[in-house]
Amino acid sequence: MYAKVAHQVGNRVSTVAYLLETLRLKLVGEQAVADVVDELLPSAKLGVEEARRFLREFRRFTLSPPLQLQQADVNVLIRAAAQGAPSAVGVTFDLDDRIPVLWCDPGQIKYCFAELVTNASECGAICVSMASRFLADSNSVEVTVSDSGPGIPEGKEEEIFEPLVTTKEQGTGLGLSIVRNIVQHHGGTVTATNSPGSGACFVMRIPILKREELENHGGSS
Repeated sequence: MYAKVAHQVGNRVSTVAYLLETLRLKLVGEQAVADVVDELLPSAKLGVEEARRFLREFRRFTLSPPLQLQQADVNVLIRAAAQGAPSAVGVTFDLDDRIPVLWCDPGQIKYCFAELVTNASECGAICVSMASRFLADSNSVEVTVSDSGPGIPEGKEEEIFEPLVTTKEQGTGLGLSIVRNIVQHHGGTVTATNSPGSGACFVMRIPILKREELENHGGSS
């Protein structure tokens, strides 16, 4: 049902975007009206793009696609995710080269790392630190993403993972819910805290499982 709703809303958003552009083209030569449209069009297009972003995340949240399992290097995924960081955000790394190859869905795990960097940027952070660590005692990988932003409002450390809950002015309230779902499908956990004297800190712990063990957690195709 949720997928059908997203599809229907998505079609209407696309129609609005098409009509806005058609209107602009038809008003070429009608200078006075065209000036008004040109003034309003950027805001309208921004609204359409925000709606499209929400729908993309809504689909990802509701559909929960099966895991496409492959062996992957966690540190490579961390660096790849950081490449999409806004130019205004500086990313530093502290990566543990002892981490074994991990059975996972590389695309989904990379999404988690990238979403936390994006989340930090949207909260006003200009510095993000990404660290990985091999936890031999629990045979798991720990990935930490911390930032220089304003941090998480007191008492909201768990609530921010709930669907449609956001502390950002233009947030969708789905990104962190998706991150938690993906990590849980890999048999892991993700928590949020505030670092002393700095911003937010997200810690993901993912067990190093055999393929057949992981299939029992999140399924695969």
